[in-house]
Amino acid sequence: MRRCRIIAAVPTAALLALTACTTNSDNAAPLNIDDATRIACDTFSSSHKGAHTPQARTELVNKVKVWARQSIANGLPAAAVVLVRDADGSARAWRQAAGDFIHACTQAGWKAT
Repeated sequence: MRRCRIIAAVPTAALLALTACTTNSDNAAPLNIDDATRIACDTFSSSHKGAHTPQARTELVNKVKVWARQSIANGLPAAAVVLVRDADGSARAWRQAAGDFIHACTQAGWKAT
């Protein structure tokens, strides 16, 4: 009788162990992103709201574009080109380009800190 209980307990323990190892999307680890993507996105995110003048925007974009060009993330280099183009543009164009760049960052797996 004791042997039956032990044999039945082993599959139950294995099933519980496998269940404990599963993850849901809320607790999943973030995507691994390359350093260039992380630096470009961190730099832009921390400074873009304070870049009110075309000169301040251009200075920021000059820092960001160096890293964005080295990024392996789909869409980030192209989003940086739009930032460069719209740095001297209207406030509306800048906001759109900034939003698109942040979106490209999040699509690459970057999360704001």
